Amino acid sequence: MTIFHRIALLIMSPGMATMAIFGFVFSWNDLLGPLVMLTSTENYTLPLMIAQLRTSLYARDYGAIYLAIAMSMFPILVVFTFLQRYMVAGISFGSLKE
Repeated sequence: MTIFHRIALLIMSPGMATMAIFGFVFSWNDLLGPLVMLTSTENYTLPLMIAQLRTSLYARDYGAIYLAIAMSMFPILVVFTFLQRYMVAGISFGSLKE
């Protein structure tokens, strides 16, 4: 197990960080899953609320829609900020000559 932790996890960490970012973005922006499972509008997720704001045909409040989109981007940016060093390390890992 120590060999696995010292070698394999070190090599796999950029890929795992990338998969963590993509998995978080996919689950954060999921629209159909919560739409099918949630019955109360009080429990709607942020993408569902944005879709609900956009469904009104005549009275669209674009300020509220753009604010909700900006709010939904904030957690994605936070996760990417914390995991970007692993992605950059994986990109530069293959370019080193010894």
